Amino acid sequence: MRTLPLCSYTQNYLMMIWNAQQQQQRTLCGNCYDTRYLDFVCVDQLGTLIQPDYVTSKFAQILNKYGLRPIRFRDLRHSCATIMLYLGYSLKDIQTWLGHSNYNFRVTLREAGVPPLRSFSAFIPWSLAPPCLKCNSPCANSI
Repeated sequence: MRTLPLCSYTQNYLMMIWNAQQQQQRTLCGNCYDTRYLDFVCVDQLGTLIQPDYVTSKFAQILNKYGLRPIRFRDLRHSCATIMLYLGYSLKDIQTWLGHSNYNFRVTLREAGVPPLRSFSAFIPWSLAPPCLKCNSPCANSI
């Protein structure tokens, strides 16, 4: 198991959402809410730990619901690597993030016909942009 870093902007945003949702569920469920896992993020609506295969199985259902082509949950790693590359992360950073032992994954990006950076940057949601070094929040300078 690896622990992956989050930028402070993303971590704060996710913590805010998690705290609000957990508080709402605890209020709704009252004494039925499982308080053994209050420090855990991956819990269901009753506060119980989710099963390890939940995300993988639910992912397929979500793709189907929204009419998206089927892919494996694990394949999102490739999307992550491509976005990181376009956001200016070094191959070494991407290698570390993905847990690869070498740079061979870059061949896959080239063979996939990855479009030029300028054509891709218009589609990057601001929430995915790394914090700007000047203002420390996602902005046009980040991309």
